[in-house]
Amino acid sequence: MGNINLMLKKIINFVTFVDLPIKKKFLLFSLGVFIWFSVMYVMSIATLVDIHSKTTRIVSYDIPHDRIATKITRKLQNIMLDSTAIQNASDTQTVSKKSDAARGRTEDIRAFLSALMLGGQISDINRDTGKAIESFSVAAIKGDAEGEKYAASMMAFVDLLGKKNQELADLKIDILNKKISDDGQLS
Repeated sequence: MGNINLMLKKIINFVTFVDLPIKKKFLLFSLGVFIWFSVMYVMSIATLVDIHSKTTRIVSYDIPHDRIATKITRKLQNIMLDSTAIQNASDTQTVSKKSDAARGRTEDIRAFLSALMLGGQISDINRDTGKAIESFSVAAIKGDAEGEKYAASMMAFVDLLGKKNQELADLKIDILNKKISDDGQLS
């Protein structure tokens, strides 16, 4: 038992540098500090590189895609309002105007989806004033199978929406023209 205690004490003294001269203690301490600073430096650089890559992804990929989604949603809401206005219209001029506006918004959505699928520049232009609302670049969604599938299905939906909106406008114009020919006037 005494032999084990003596050996344990020697190991502890060796590990804690009790038996070393002061110069070697400072040298080992300096070496230890250098190693820990080096480890912290490497960890800090790795963390900063990771933060940079994630920030770049957010700024270059996620935010522009979110902006496109917001713009598409806004255009779809406006198409819905145009369709409601077409239904409630009492003259063919209003129907034509709202139908043209909805067609333009549908074209905008197609352009946004194309830019989303292929990458490129997005220019959102107010069709009423002709002024640019904003312009920004977007990265393609290539490599994101789910995103590509969603964009393709959205493109098909927008095409169908455009056709149905045009059918609604044509039907409303036919109804208004028939009403005019039957009554000779609108009531």
